[in-house]
Amino acid sequence: RNEDELFYVLEGKLKVLRGNEEITLESGQSAFLPRNVVHTFRVVSTHVRFLVYITPGGFENYFRDLGAPVGAARGAKNLEEPIAIAEMVRVAGRYSITFMP
Repeated sequence: RNEDELFYVLEGKLKVLRGNEEITLESGQSAFLPRNVVHTFRVVSTHVRFLVYITPGGFENYFRDLGAPVGAARGAKNLEEPIAIAEMVRVAGRYSITFMP
């Protein structure tokens, strides 16, 4: 809701949704996803590397709240296990993120 995002694909294939528009991005391609427009992404290749530029600053704290430094324990959780959706949704509320069905 509050951030603009720019996705730039380094390797692989990524689909982004910008409003009702679905865009497939491959290596060297990018897409701008503006604030106040529903947007998300999905990995559609076996491997993908991409950069995401998010403005304004502050959203990086969402990832800090969910993650842990490399090599650090995250409570009793194994770092190989994905973060529970319920936890992602709970933390998202602090950053005005709404997950769409």
